[in-house]
Amino acid sequence: MKLLFIIVALLITIDNVMSEIRLAEGEEVTFTFTGPELKIEIDNHDDEGNVFVMCFKSYPNSNANRCPRGYASLYYGTSKFTLMYRFFINRKGELLRSTLTLIVGKIVFGEDGYMTLLMYKLPRACTFRLPNAQKVIPTTTTTTAQITSTVAVVKESSYKTLYFVIGCLALLLVLIIVVGLVCIFLRKKTDATNNQVVPINQSGDNDDQLCLNSTPSTRKSTRTSRARK
Repeated sequence: MKLLFIIVALLITIDNVMSEIRLAEGEEVTFTFTGPELKIEIDNHDDEGNVFVMCFKSYPNSNANRCPRGYASLYYGTSKFTLMYRFFINRKGELLRSTLTLIVGKIVFGEDGYMTLLMYKLPRACTFRLPNAQKVIPTTTTTTAQITSTVAVVKESSYKTLYFVIGCLALLLVLIIVVGLVCIFLRKKTDATNNQVVPINQSGDNDDQLCLNSTPSTRKSTRTSRARK
């Protein structure tokens, strides 16, 4: 039972880690997010005095500090005394619960509520994560009248997670079978030990049997023989 609980907890943890989005410096991603707010987490592994810069897709003529043209910017300096930086952005593109920095420019959302983020600058000792985001892949469908663009939400790790779950279940099944076979073997061995016949002293039994089988006449003749002697 404990083994099953550990496997389930491990699968849930791996699924959560694999479903989040992680970006390195220079990478760009289009995504949607669950809930009313986008969560941004940056882990600081002892970095000091550097700046991380996030660039969000904006209007084509937008000019924001530290980001290319057409992007809104969010940046902040690192300190070795801060292990994690958290930012929250609502679906209006507003930065929440933060007084130390702000978004320069206007974040523009797609028709389906998706965002595009460019991790413009990220110190080497930092890790960037979007815990509640999911990547989207823009697809284009062509008709005779017009061309329309749709957005399909795709979990990049769904197949990997499925294969991992199947493998763990197969391993668990094999383990159960092995334990069952060991129990059957031990039970048969115990039964065989209990059913072994203990050898009996045949000579003593034969003497008793002879005494029981002797007739009165036999016993009388034996006494007469002894008297004559």
